[in-house]
Amino acid sequence: MRRFDSGGRGALHFEVYNLGQDEFGQMNYEVTYQLRSLTDTGGVQDPRWTIALTYRHVGSTDWEPIYFDLDLSTVPPGLWDARILVTDLRAEQTVEAGETFRVLW
Repeated sequence: MRRFDSGGRGALHFEVYNLGQDEFGQMNYEVTYQLRSLTDTGGVQDPRWTIALTYRHVGSTDWEPIYFDLDLSTVPPGLWDARILVTDLRAEQTVEAGETFRVLW
């Protein structure tokens, strides 16, 4: 499990593969980053996800590296889930990936 200092920054890395391409080789997708707090034992404290950021992207390859850079200055210490949702707007499919991390005091 990753650990980050409170008030600092944290970075998570994901890679997206097999994105649909149009006849010109371009792909079009939407990325949503979400967070939710967990109990100290890893249970879900609040089942609702908070959307940190959503954006759309057009590119020219069928895969993309995605970096989730977190400003932890407003994130309370404790255990957290991060989730990324990627929607391939051409294929109309959504996939998700996630990671649990701890923000230290």
